[in-house]
Amino acid sequence: MCGLEVTWVVQETLSPERAALGWPVPDPGRARMVPNPSPEAICELAAQRPEDSVHIFSGLHGYSTVERGLAACLPTRAVIGLLAERQDGRGYRGLARLVRARRDWRALRDRVGLVLAIGHGAPEWYALCGCRTDRIYPYGYFMETPGAAPRRPCTAGSATRIAYVGGLRSGKGVDLLLQALAGIPRQTWALEVVGDGPAAADLASLIARLHLAERTRFHGSLDHGSAMALLSVQDLLVLPSRQKDGWGAVVSEALMRGVPAVCTNQCGASVLLTEPWRGDVVKAGSLSALRGALEAWIDLGPRTPKERQRIIDWSQCITGESAANYLLAAIRHALGQAPRPVAPWLQTASRSLGTPSERRC
Repeated sequence: MCGLEVTWVVQETLSPERAALGWPVPDPGRARMVPNPSPEAICELAAQRPEDSVHIFSGLHGYSTVERGLAACLPTRAVIGLLAERQDGRGYRGLARLVRARRDWRALRDRVGLVLAIGHGAPEWYALCGCRTDRIYPYGYFMETPGAAPRRPCTAGSATRIAYVGGLRSGKGVDLLLQALAGIPRQTWALEVVGDGPAAADLASLIARLHLAERTRFHGSLDHGSAMALLSVQDLLVLPSRQKDGWGAVVSEALMRGVPAVCTNQCGASVLLTEPWRGDVVKAGSLSALRGALEAWIDLGPRTPKERQRIIDWSQCITGESAANYLLAAIRHALGQAPRPVAPWLQTASRSLGTPSERRC
């Protein structure tokens, strides 16, 4: 890998939440994986060849492995990087988060060489916290490249197939999705819900009250492969998050399979939906905005093979290989060895939201 030696240190190989959603344990490939190292092992890793090492940490708090590793690396000459989403800065709790973050960055501002800021609003958040703006690089989460997606015939007049894939809890906004669909008079849609969680029973009751049972199917939790196979034959993914929703990995997974997405501005992956043929971004919690976006996509009908292929072709910029090349370019820039790179998914993005008809190729 370009003459690099990559060590991947993890506190756990797979979180219980991801395991419950059917995700497989990640394959480290040619990287060396070190699961849940002891404090002594962390110090040994930090001390290895500090003159030409780059240590990238996932956040500053929340994982003892990260906190110990950062403390061990600070006194060395190694380059330190941070990989992190923005925090939720709303309300009194958000203000408390900002105060804590600014305190952290007073000590780290000149020591951290690069910040890989994940998703919508993250670069602005870290600038607000006090990080040097010349060391902030837009970043994301990246999925394995899928195999060939199943082909679904595009039949005139057939229903637009819509999917939600994720946990079933209040902040995810699935109830808002159901209410939005219930307000669309046309009957030309069908909804697939994949996932489980504490809100499942309430959502089932809501479906009955809204008379949506004939057009809505619950699958519960599926293994990752089965969930992706189902997603591949949908016409639209919807992620209607009310609250901050991290990156929203399923948005990336949908795009890589040629499926456009609608998500809210609380989803980090909304940065991937800057062109109307890939999807829409709506205001979190707005029933009217979500309904308007859904109506436009339902009116368009099923995706054509040409439309799906256009999205698949674009999604080459969010593959692991593309992200790795961008990461190396960011590191070289941080070291003063190369010009500042532009994130691949932002290189050709148009900021125009467009009209519904522009969603066609």
